[in-house]
Amino acid sequence: MDAFTLIADPTRRRILDLLRVSERDVGALVESLDLPQPLVSKHLRSLREMGAVTPRVVGKRRVYRLAADPLPQVIAWVGPFHRSWEAGLDRPELALDLDQAVELGRGERPGPPAERRVRREGGRNMNETRDPLAAEIAAHDTEALLSEVGGRWVLTMTRELHHPAERVWPMLTEPAQLCRWSPVVPDRALTSVGPAIARETPEQAGVDAEVLVCDPPRELVHRWGAHVLGWSLLPAPGGCRLTLEHTLDRRADVGMYGAGWHLCLAVLAAVLDGHAVERVVGARASDHGWEELRDRYDARLADGGAPLG
Repeated sequence: MDAFTLIADPTRRRILDLLRVSERDVGALVESLDLPQPLVSKHLRSLREMGAVTPRVVGKRRVYRLAADPLPQVIAWVGPFHRSWEAGLDRPELALDLDQAVELGRGERPGPPAERRVRREGGRNMNETRDPLAAEIAAHDTEALLSEVGGRWVLTMTRELHHPAERVWPMLTEPAQLCRWSPVVPDRALTSVGPAIARETPEQAGVDAEVLVCDPPRELVHRWGAHVLGWSLLPAPGGCRLTLEHTLDRRADVGMYGAGWHLCLAVLAAVLDGHAVERVVGARASDHGWEELRDRYDARLADGGAPLG
């Protein structure tokens, strides 16, 4: 079986989607997929034989995770298309032509160039602004997943970053880098398991930031007060995919945190790209559309959200 045949099966694609968010054992996959255990095990065996997933033993369980370099044949084939698309977005005239094609495909009559809308949520075009932070905020849909695990809520968000995991890892672990974009600024580097204290600003009281898992430059899990933040980095065309899993207690708070992370992750992407932008925390969030984002995340997550792309 080649890689393209492997992912032609929708169940195997769904397993890969689930493992991209977090590692799972067979029981958790069976529950999520609502399929018989022998069938799930059969698909896992196929994925393992192709090198798409890898198992590891945790206590008495065998858990599966996405391989560090999954399906290289598929990624190699898709890569040129991805680069061509990105190059096209850097050319405003091509972006307008693409938008016109979308309008025609929807049966709309395309307007003159000045009236054409580039399909970004909120009607924003990254080429229309020189503010790198505003561009990053506008470039991403309110795409997230919400799931209930063990009586708590897990908010999952992803970002494609144009930098390798080794470049991104210090941004997640080093206080001097975290203070440039994150509300979590610890009193030590989060590079080893053990206690830590974090503050959003120096004058605030510290909160528990104990590191629970540290697997550089791939996985970091730490507390944030009563919450748990799980970060993972996986290779992706042109850089890496960052996944955040934020575990919290109150379902009513997910929109608020989704909006906050939307802004913080936009700052992270801009900083990684070399832009001098300020951290967006506290009252400054309102200046960047936090309230609107909160309402949009609340609406998106009302039914658990949409599959992450």
